[in-house]
Amino acid sequence: MAGTANPRQVARELLERNKPSRPLFLPIVFSLGAQIENVPLRTYLANPTKIVSALRQIHARVGADGVSCYFDPFLEAEALGGTLEWETEDGPPRLVWPGGVAESGLPRGIRSAEDAAKSGRVPVAAEVIRRMKEALRDSALLMVGLRGPIALSVEIVKGREGGDRHPPAAAVELAGTALSEIARALLEAGASAVVIREEVPSKFNSDRGEEGAEHLSALINVARFYEALPVFLCRGGTNIGDTLMKLVRAARGAKPCMAPPRASYDVHDSELEAGPGTWSFALPPEAFSEDETSYASFEKGMQRLIAAGRPALMTTWDDVPQTTDTKRLAQVNGMLAARA
Repeated sequence: MAGTANPRQVARELLERNKPSRPLFLPIVFSLGAQIENVPLRTYLANPTKIVSALRQIHARVGADGVSCYFDPFLEAEALGGTLEWETEDGPPRLVWPGGVAESGLPRGIRSAEDAAKSGRVPVAAEVIRRMKEALRDSALLMVGLRGPIALSVEIVKGREGGDRHPPAAAVELAGTALSEIARALLEAGASAVVIREEVPSKFNSDRGEEGAEHLSALINVARFYEALPVFLCRGGTNIGDTLMKLVRAARGAKPCMAPPRASYDVHDSELEAGPGTWSFALPPEAFSEDETSYASFEKGMQRLIAAGRPALMTTWDDVPQTTDTKRLAQVNGMLAARA
């Protein structure tokens, strides 16, 4: 890790909206642990002991500023009462809502936000955070991943006609309050960074965008109350410019990350208007498991990117694949250290 400031100190600088003394490298590396522990993903996700063992090995190999204590896209929906159907032990699973849909547009029997914070695998994630906090102290940020309010509201109504574009206000409200409650449970366990991944479907109802932005702002405020660093990742389809802008504006106080197309790693002048060391970048996770030729091209792009912009923070858009070479992650960490 670059420089002398520990990750908590750098995160504090970002929370105070100061230019950080060095960049943070916070790749999302979680499901790779199932391969390291040689257990099926389904088993891994429910076993704090296996997760902690794998995370400690990953941290030793990569040396990143953050440890991905829990990242699973179905965490919140399952906590709300969804059921995961696994065709194979290594997934990915399929989310179903037993009981059909009520008049409100929500699945029948769906849990309240308060109950969700104590259900499903939320206690597993909290236990992982507590154990990693004891093991690592302040040597790394303890990261958790949560879906954005819009992404979760879409998941809640998935399968309903039109649900991928027009979740009812009740779904957005429940998604937002559930995320805040789950975040509190994980932050109280010791999480020190919250990665919020928002995905907006194409032709999304703009009215829901306003509501989603309000809940996103509330979620970020919860993280800041616990002095945890909120990192905001957002992407969407076509015809959703207004919704995305509402979300980006609501994310003030989070460290927003740019995620340009996979083929482009050049930094444009408009992205550096605030000067080097002030912007963040989300890397394509699949790059770390590609063949040597493709990775060599990616690595050159990273060198140009880091040299031109000196990012304040680098992460990945999603959890890296189980085929990831951790040496490559360590190389990017070294590039950042060299430019600090």
